[in-house]
Amino acid sequence: MVGNYRYPGILMLINEPVLHRLVELYRQHELAIFLGPDLPQSLTGVPSWSDLAQRLVERAGWSPMRGWPQVAARYEQNFGRRNLIDWLDQQVSVRQAGPIYSALAALSVEKYIVATYDELLQIALRNAHRSPNVVVSDDDLSFVEPERSTVIKLLGEASAGRRDTLLLTEDDLLRLPQNRSRLLAQEVQPVFASLSLLIIGQNLRTDFFRDLYTQCSLQPLSARFRRPCFAIWSAMDDWEVQQWDARQMTILDTEPLTLVRQILEICQPG
Repeated sequence: MVGNYRYPGILMLINEPVLHRLVELYRQHELAIFLGPDLPQSLTGVPSWSDLAQRLVERAGWSPMRGWPQVAARYEQNFGRRNLIDWLDQQVSVRQAGPIYSALAALSVEKYIVATYDELLQIALRNAHRSPNVVVSDDDLSFVEPERSTVIKLLGEASAGRRDTLLLTEDDLLRLPQNRSRLLAQEVQPVFASLSLLIIGQNLRTDFFRDLYTQCSLQPLSARFRRPCFAIWSAMDDWEVQQWDARQMTILDTEPLTLVRQILEICQPG
């Protein structure tokens, strides 16, 4: 049902029961954010994975290729990893966060799982007078302060001094369970077990996400206490929606910034 009878004055773009459930989870501090790399640059301020792939293909003078990890792997093979990382750093090292980051920073959530290479969420949180834990590698786990929100950078960060943490290519992503074993066990898997995820900007069809979701949601604790998840993604076939629904994930075909602002307006009016 689409309407505004429960929240007067707010135009709903998703089913009212789904919005109500998200609001309920948020108010009970049971919602976490998963931010993927596939949002448009107009929302984030940085290029998406598809934008990065297209730009790198054009830079190399290749025929069109699909998939950032595949393009990154070919570029690394031809021009070296340092050249790849130097180029990526130029693409994502911006200091002005897009509107989605400001909205996410305004949410009072404890855990943000992030699959992007930039620092913009941390910047937005600090601008909102929040000082988060930032976990980029297993070594950072010793410095986590439980009373602060935590930003978990699954794929590393392109900032100076953290380039060795970057996971860029297909082979890099396959090694995620080994390279981030403690991070996954101590931070990511407990989120899947104890909180409901709102997944934003993540192409659910990628091998990276399917492998991650399977690994985390099928761990003994997560499998036993699996929480409902919600993912914003458009143009999925009915059979895909049903497939994810069987795994307790509700697919939302809506605009992510509007949805986050709706939650904020309902829960933090004025």
